[in-house]
Amino acid sequence: MIYQYCLDIRATALFRASKQLYLESLPYLREKFVLGFHIDPRAPRSVIYLVNRHGHPWGENRNIISVESAHEESVYLDFMPVDQFGKIRVRIDAPDPEDPGQLVRCWYQTKRLLTILLPRWRDPDRFPEDEANDIILAPDRVSTRMPSIEVMFHNDDQGRWWHGSTQTAFRWTRSVLCCKVLIPDILELRRLRCPGCADFRYIVDLFQRVRNARSIDIRIECQEHPQVQWLVAKLKQSAVSSTPFGLILDRKGRTASPKNWEFDDAHVLGRENARHIWFDYILECLPGKTATDLDRERYDNWCLGYEEALRRSAFGYSFGTLRHAFGGGFDALKVPGSMFHWVYQRALRKRFWQWADRRTNATDGCTYETYLNRHTALLRNHTEHVKTFFSGKKNVTGDVMLGMLPILGEAPVPISRPTYAQLQSELGMQRQNVYSPQLGKSVKCVLLWARPGCCQRCSPYDPNVGRV
Repeated sequence: MIYQYCLDIRATALFRASKQLYLESLPYLREKFVLGFHIDPRAPRSVIYLVNRHGHPWGENRNIISVESAHEESVYLDFMPVDQFGKIRVRIDAPDPEDPGQLVRCWYQTKRLLTILLPRWRDPDRFPEDEANDIILAPDRVSTRMPSIEVMFHNDDQGRWWHGSTQTAFRWTRSVLCCKVLIPDILELRRLRCPGCADFRYIVDLFQRVRNARSIDIRIECQEHPQVQWLVAKLKQSAVSSTPFGLILDRKGRTASPKNWEFDDAHVLGRENARHIWFDYILECLPGKTATDLDRERYDNWCLGYEEALRRSAFGYSFGTLRHAFGGGFDALKVPGSMFHWVYQRALRKRFWQWADRRTNATDGCTYETYLNRHTALLRNHTEHVKTFFSGKKNVTGDVMLGMLPILGEAPVPISRPTYAQLQSELGMQRQNVYSPQLGKSVKCVLLWARPGCCQRCSPYDPNVGRV
């Protein structure tokens, strides 16, 4: 009654005059609050802007959330009662297809925003088994409940999500090649017209992780297109489910999903993780300024957390006592698994040597082979520390993953990209679960962490007390 009376006389400022009035009116004020985000892939950095219900910054300062690192800057949202707000509104600007790195940046921005917003798994390496023990909430939230979510895909003169009209000549914007280009003759066989390769699909599929929301609404100008209607209907069905993400699996007779659901959470994660691997791989090959900036940004914030996230994306997550991993990107990719085992190792080596180059104050822009030849002294002096940087299974050691010779202390050998025929003959065409690297569990070297200009939110593992 007090709240309604103050609204009628336009005197809501009175709530601040009395602590009791404020506490009584606070739930009603939160119900009317709209939390807004603006994702701009053309921004100079990988940041997310916090905006009001009208899309404008709050006050004079433009509040931002940095998502440049694998450790998302969640301090803004962790102490917000998001589950009690009225609505979350996300505006996503269309990337410029002439600068394909913008799509990769937009994908990372959206993925990491959802990581901050949504409830998290207690153990990031394992699927949760029950909500009470394995799902954790931010400090100021009382439930896994999410408010209504509105996602607006915005077109402008610099970028569009689609072209043509919904009746004739309709086509989605495609900024990057599909991962299936690694299969021989795929260009001639399928012309890269996979629906999943559209920029819109890359971004909207990330919202399949939303659960327990009041509602979800996708707004795009081609709302009446059949494919958009199908995607929106699918999202609306999964988003309102009261089962948290990760608790829907259909292996070994365990399932919590309705029979009419097409995919379980392992399939959703597998598709998302496959794209994570693919974007990580092609980033350095994309033309345009944004790809260059994003590649440099990735190296500047390189840390073990990035490799842990990439390892989970590649090999999946365990569940209970089952030996089979679920949700891995390798299982979802329709290309030989051995191809991406090599891709993962090559990318890992390059990032390590780029980091080592920064450690020794070398100039930027040198080639991968230069990294390998330049840091022989670093390897000789810190061989044991470098070896403990990684731990693997089935005799796949850090020496192999870093491209070093079996004899410790000698100069590493540059690794060139093998041909498809070499991959077939050396590694075989069958799916290989040769190893599942467990990264970062034995890092004890101060040298690997005391690095200026790198990820400031990354904390090393302490072998005695865990992460500190």
